[in-house]
Formats: sequence, structure tokens, C-alpha cells
Amino acid sequence: MLFVHRECSFVHKAMIAESIGARGVIISDNDPDSDDFYVEMISDQSKREIHIPVAFLVGKNGRVIKNALKRLKMDYALINIPVNLTYVPIHKMNQPPWMQI
Repeated sequence: MLFVHRECSFVHKAMIAESIGARGVIISDNDPDSDDFYVEMISDQSKREIHIPVAFLVGKNGRVIKNALKRLKMDYALINIPVNLTYVPIHKMNQPPWMQI
């Protein structure tokens, strides 16, 4: 699930995603031109526990994914994070749709 970072906490977004069955959350900066890599994904003080992985993307990367989903008329993307144990050069690996031209 891709969220745009706005008013509520990272924990709150993750709780929403987890409650509707998401297996993970990617939160993108709300500034689509942002390329600032330093963000503190701190907990709010609610003591709520999250049981799914949560990641942060800079605004530019979030915008690229959202635009690709729109262009491809897709509601979601299945994201696999490959571990290159085969020593196949990265340019020969299957790439996600937003990386294809």
C-alpha cells in the first residue's frame, strides 16, 4: 500500500493498512519534488504495535510509482525486492513497470 505522508503519524498509516489486510506499507513524502533522503520514521506515543513492514520513499520516487500506476491503469502493483544471488547483471533482470520505458 502506498501512502502519501501528510498529517497523521507513520504508525497511524501502518495501522490503517494493516487493518485492511495490507502486507506492507510504503510511505512517500508529500512533496513530489523532494529528494531528501533523511526522514525519521518515529513512533507516535500511542504504544500501538505494527506487525507489517513499513518503508519510506522520497517524494520523487513516490510520484514515479503513482504516475506509472495511473499510466498503466493499475490500482496496485506487486512489488518484489530482488536479491541478486545469481550474479545476473541488473540491466538483464526483470524490472518493475515504472522502470520500463
